[in-house]
Amino acid sequence: SIGAIVFMIYSFLKNSYSLQTSLVPLSLLFLSIFIVSIYGKKNIEYVQLIPILFGVSILTLVLSKKDIFIDRLLSAKWLVYLGTISYGIYMIHAAIWWLITQLLRFIFRFPNQINHEGKVRIMIESQYLADLISICGIGIIIMLAHFSYKFIEIQFNSVKPKG
Repeated sequence: SIGAIVFMIYSFLKNSYSLQTSLVPLSLLFLSIFIVSIYGKKNIEYVQLIPILFGVSILTLVLSKKDIFIDRLLSAKWLVYLGTISYGIYMIHAAIWWLITQLLRFIFRFPNQINHEGKVRIMIESQYLADLISICGIGIIIMLAHFSYKFIEIQFNSVKPKG
């Protein structure tokens, strides 16, 4: 719903309004990150503001003048490519993290806890090892999303409907 509202506001303002600086969108993005990192799950009333802040951040980004810092930053080829393969990232990530969790539990025998909801939490003593596992998992997800995009999404998008 917020995305649709942001699009309607953008459609109304796009020809008459343009931000000349990156300060507003960057401030809103950092405010969103700050609220999530400080309050997280502790104070749910603050976290509920995040989708609204994110929507306003997106609105300010698309209304910003082209060729300002934030536009150049977000136009980096690798970020644009991550956006291109983002559907694959979304579709693949849960399965990969589940698989990594099962490997750590049953193959490598890492200690784990199961909470009252039945979710497994792997106990990793070394922060360096935890970071390495996270980086490898993210790399695997991006690699599989790349292949998914290249060999599945492009193929389906090129199919012409009959008639």
